[in-house]
Amino acid sequence: MSTQLKSVAEKAPQASKDLSAAQADLSDRIDTIKADIAALAKSVSALAGTGAEAAKTEAARRAANLGREGEEAARAAARRAQEGGEAVTGYVRKEPFIALAAAAGAGLLIGMLTARRR
Repeated sequence: MSTQLKSVAEKAPQASKDLSAAQADLSDRIDTIKADIAALAKSVSALAGTGAEAAKTEAARRAANLGREGEEAARAAARRAQEGGEAVTGYVRKEPFIALAAAAGAGLLIGMLTARRR
């Protein structure tokens, strides 16, 4: 039994060195994993920020497009109203009596409709 104790006693310093080396290696690996997780978190954060920025840019682009489309629609409506006004003015100049009779008829009709409601 004493030879076994002697053998274990001889191997103890080497086992202690091996254990220390394993602990150091494990510590290094844990530090590497921590660094990788931190880098991954930064990457995810950057991607999220990039996605939000892209969404913001797209929303601004669409808003600008809608604004331009609205302006174009307003210009087209103004053009049609002006053309309609010019057509009415031209008709009134050509046929003043018919225009006067139509206006009087419309006024009479509106007057009758509003008088019934009272």
